[in-house]
Amino acid sequence: MNFRPWLTLCALSLVAPILSAADKPSVFRAGAIATDISPTTFPRIIAGGFLEGRGDRLTSALHSRVIVLDDGKMKIAFAIVDTCMMETKLIDEAKALASKQCGIPVDRMMVSATHT
Repeated sequence: MNFRPWLTLCALSLVAPILSAADKPSVFRAGAIATDISPTTFPRIIAGGFLEGRGDRLTSALHSRVIVLDDGKMKIAFAIVDTCMMETKLIDEAKALASKQCGIPVDRMMVSATHT
């Protein structure tokens, strides 16, 4: 299973210590990170069309972006990935890994695709 698109979720471990260092529980904190997830080998299958498409080059970088919000009572994470489709199994495994590293429950994480 390719976890490259989920480097950003794993990077939550870099943002989480900032969020957990709150001196007062009423302080609102936010952290964000973006990771380049552009493919490095070609051709690549392009999913999402009625017919199978193939890409033979990269015209712009693809990213995975995460924002984590903490109001002192609850932390939530949003991940937006420049892709068309992601398997549920991959998302579930990535969320479990990020939860283990960051302490944010998987039911407080949302992952979406930009359909780029």
